[in-house]
Amino acid sequence: MKGWAMKRDAILKRSSEIRRTILGEIEKNPKGITSLIVRKFKISRQAATRYLTQMVAEGQLTAKGTTKDRSYTIGKTKSELVKTYDLTQPLEESEIWVNDFKPLCEGVKPNVTGICAYGFTEMVNNVLDHSDGKVLKITFQRTPKEVALVIEDDGVGIFGKIKEVFHLSDERQAILELSKGKLTTDPAKHTGEGIFFTSRSFDQFSIHSHELTFSHQHILENDVLLHEKKEIPGTSVHMRIKTNSGRKLKDVFDKFADPDNNYTFDKTIVPVRLAQYEGEALLSRSQAKRLMLRVENFKTVMLDFEGVKSVGPAFADEIFRVYKNQHPQVVLIPINAAAEVHKMINRAKAADLQ
Repeated sequence: MKGWAMKRDAILKRSSEIRRTILGEIEKNPKGITSLIVRKFKISRQAATRYLTQMVAEGQLTAKGTTKDRSYTIGKTKSELVKTYDLTQPLEESEIWVNDFKPLCEGVKPNVTGICAYGFTEMVNNVLDHSDGKVLKITFQRTPKEVALVIEDDGVGIFGKIKEVFHLSDERQAILELSKGKLTTDPAKHTGEGIFFTSRSFDQFSIHSHELTFSHQHILENDVLLHEKKEIPGTSVHMRIKTNSGRKLKDVFDKFADPDNNYTFDKTIVPVRLAQYEGEALLSRSQAKRLMLRVENFKTVMLDFEGVKSVGPAFADEIFRVYKNQHPQVVLIPINAAAEVHKMINRAKAADLQ
């Protein structure tokens, strides 16, 4: 009996791998997918055709043309669930996930389901603990190609709350602080790591509140600040990940956490351009101080200058001489710096040696 079970599990695992490969390669090989599956898995053409035919019947694929010239595309079938919850009543994010939404991930790769579970519970927990709202709305959509989650509340709005709790001058600075990580309005209950790691686990992640949006896309590896055309009440979090993604939570954690020190979150990337409100030039020491707020909580800080054409001497001096001398334990690493930015950085470092 045990041997039969092992054989069955192996067959199911291989079948699942073939299906995932079909979904992952179908856009690049709409007509050659049968031959690709035959070569990759060393199965007969008839067996490969059976997989494709079954996936068409299930709605995962759409077929066009005759047998000889048949082409396949991703189907339109999707699973969707929209539920609302009363935030004035006791709720637990793990129970909501397990009871209502995890079943919709049946058949999805374990690493993708793990990322969905992590992001879902982190973001719902934020709503339960911080939103001060009355209604939570969750939308889950799954297609053969991706899983999409939307978590909305009618509360005070995340950027406004961060601005108020940390006495910031502008809600846009709240987005800059979120991009660094280790930010929480309730340190007794939270580490402030959830949004940072969730945003880097999904293919697409965004937070919308009032007239601002914080966005991170895995393909770009950069955080973005956007202005909405209309005001969005409360907070709305959007997350998307492809069902064939090979990303693992452990890899995301390892990139920014030290496995030799109990996975301490000790590295961050600070997108310098988020300090450019309305495209303003980065010239002053006050702008530099705003950029460097709280980064002493990390051992390694990568300052990403992508999208920044130049900085002023006072701005560079405040970071690479004044701040560095005040916090020698912090390693500052400028990345993606343009030639003019490099000149100012080197100028500040040289002044420190005089």
